[in-house]
Amino acid sequence: MKLLNYKKIIFFTTNRSDFDHQKNIILRLQNNFKCYLVCGGQHFSKKDGYSFKKIQETKFRNLILLKNKKDLKININNIIKKIQPDFCCVFGDRLEMLEITLAIHSFTLPILHFCGGEVTSGSKDDGYRHSITKLSDYHIVTTDDHKKRVIQLGEVAANVFNVGSLTAENIQKKKKQKKEVIEKRLEIKLNLKNYLVTLHSDSLNNIRNYQIFFNSLKNVKNANFYITSPNQDYGSEKIFRIIKDFRKKKNFFYLKNLGQQNYIDLAFHMNAIIGNSSSGISEIPSIKVPTINIGKRQHGRPKSKSIINCDYKKIDILLGIKKADDKKFIKNLLKVKNPFFKKNALSTTVNIVKRLIKLKKPMKIFSDIPF
Repeated sequence: MKLLNYKKIIFFTTNRSDFDHQKNIILRLQNNFKCYLVCGGQHFSKKDGYSFKKIQETKFRNLILLKNKKDLKININNIIKKIQPDFCCVFGDRLEMLEITLAIHSFTLPILHFCGGEVTSGSKDDGYRHSITKLSDYHIVTTDDHKKRVIQLGEVAANVFNVGSLTAENIQKKKKQKKEVIEKRLEIKLNLKNYLVTLHSDSLNNIRNYQIFFNSLKNVKNANFYITSPNQDYGSEKIFRIIKDFRKKKNFFYLKNLGQQNYIDLAFHMNAIIGNSSSGISEIPSIKVPTINIGKRQHGRPKSKSIINCDYKKIDILLGIKKADDKKFIKNLLKVKNPFFKKNALSTTVNIVKRLIKLKKPMKIFSDIPF
């Protein structure tokens, strides 16, 4: 297939979440441009399920592997020099992505940042996310509030685009798989009640909070809990130690690396999603399943009415689970709207990238808001 002007676009992924955001963009754009995906970070962690195998299953034409986490900036410098891309895409709010963006910035290449302008005041991600925003030239965001916040950071309004969440659009189109199909694929047996659990470390990083959370779940009768891996933020080792203990208990099952497809297929059959993952806020509302959001990690994100907020207290968590089972609450889920959803998110994003790659890199200025 003839590539348009042989333009080169480079993407970067360091974890499951950012990969799910960009997968379909790359698959669409590689029909017109030479696209590269640099893979590193958590993808090569055997403890977390070696998620790189999911990337290998996708039909990407140009993969670059960074298995060694050391000297990340040096490796990125060498890759940029070798490929000489015309355009760079970075995603999210991770420390590794900030290091990557800093390396790119020194080459004076145009940078497009996805998912800027968000706030998660219960984690350390805000500082990383806003720093990536200031190093980038263009911005694709998920809500109007996030667009306003990027502009508030001094970015030129004409370079900020709200397309909605790419993953929310994918999920909105998914159909519920039969229970038997999911059980066979994941080698599990669903119970009368079932909960999908994802807990990440937060800014407090208090192991007692994490212990209270998991111990509270033991009080729910006739229920199975399917636990996924925490991310690699500082403090995640505390959560993983607790998970190692709980996966030995009856009705607690550890699923190392589900991937987005299995995660959502399983979520359809859950009574609720429990934890503090961003997926419970931005994705799960699209499938009309309750999210029991624990602690302050996601504080600041827009939330749909399907989300039940709880503190790290046994009584709060158990009341949250009880509310998720309430017939009236479940009935009202049918009316729930996901604030992250917007029609045609993928096609709009692809068209924006096609247009931006033709432009000369803009001069980076700080756009003052009138005081």
